[in-house]
Amino acid sequence: MLNLRVKRLMISKGIANPHSFLVKNGINHTTATKILSSRCKNLKVEYIELLCWHISCTPNELFDWDPDKKYVDHPGHPLQAIRAKNTESNLPKLLKRLSKDQIIELSTLAVDMLIENEGGKKREEKA
Repeated sequence: MLNLRVKRLMISKGIANPHSFLVKNGINHTTATKILSSRCKNLKVEYIELLCWHISCTPNELFDWDPDKKYVDHPGHPLQAIRAKNTESNLPKLLKRLSKDQIIELSTLAVDMLIENEGGKKREEKA
């Protein structure tokens, strides 16, 4: 089954109040509530594009896939790329276990990844 993961995605991208963000960007209150609670049974393509534009993501990032029993779970199927993972929900717990130096190193790596994603070059490492 495909599940919306918009709220988790928005929080992971630093959007503190996802509901207000959606309403401010053109999604009505009721629809925003449904999208964020994953109770949305259908989602207009227009909203998918709007979400992707404002959250800076791809449509694949809006969904998780949990295989239904009615389908055979083929390891090579393209849906495996969006198979549900609990990485975001574990991140705060993992960060608490890291040392200050490890968090600084992780932060530097994250900045470099963002720069690379945006077409820039990585910063030169200091000797």
